[in-house]
Amino acid sequence: MNKNQNIAMGISLAVVAIMVGSAEIFGEKEIIFPEITAVAMGALIAPVQSWNTSRTRLFAAIVSVAVAGVCIVRFIPEILILRIALGLLVAVSVITLSKANFVPAISACILPILMGTKSPVYVISVAVMTAFILIFQKVLEYFGLHEKYEYRPIEPSSELLKLRAKQVITALVICILPAHFHEIFFIAPPLIVAFFELSGKGSKLMKRKYTAIAL
Repeated sequence: MNKNQNIAMGISLAVVAIMVGSAEIFGEKEIIFPEITAVAMGALIAPVQSWNTSRTRLFAAIVSVAVAGVCIVRFIPEILILRIALGLLVAVSVITLSKANFVPAISACILPILMGTKSPVYVISVAVMTAFILIFQKVLEYFGLHEKYEYRPIEPSSELLKLRAKQVITALVICILPAHFHEIFFIAPPLIVAFFELSGKGSKLMKRKYTAIAL
């Protein structure tokens, strides 16, 4: 790991420490958004940003799906598989319509559904933590400590839409039994994200699938 990555790692750890510390101080578990670690690694620690998206699209996607997740818990009947289905549809639709491939946004939507989170504190935490990461990314780019990523829009072609439909259906089928028996820890949002990453066209993660599985 080079000096620039050490700096990025330090920033990432500081953001996570602030998040966890704030949750402990204020007694608000909704402040904790575990996926922020993945966002930090993909946006700061990786030599080049991991996802084909712009900062504006990344922020808009993750905040909008976080809002959607909380709203689903508030307004949709307490049928877990129905809530998960709506969450997957909303999250994947946002990612596709934003012409990006920022699939960690799926976790931001599914997590509050699994945890029954109704508090706007969760959305605020997602927005603030993500904003910190993206601001630090901009600063590192300004000082030449991180390579700037050139976003290229991903058009929602019929092939992509078919892939997304297959991914949503498969993920939903896998969630049916855990949802029925309310064993929510078998529905780990990061693993849903990993599935979408692995099954995507030209997946870089698939080329290192054994390393990914070991991790």
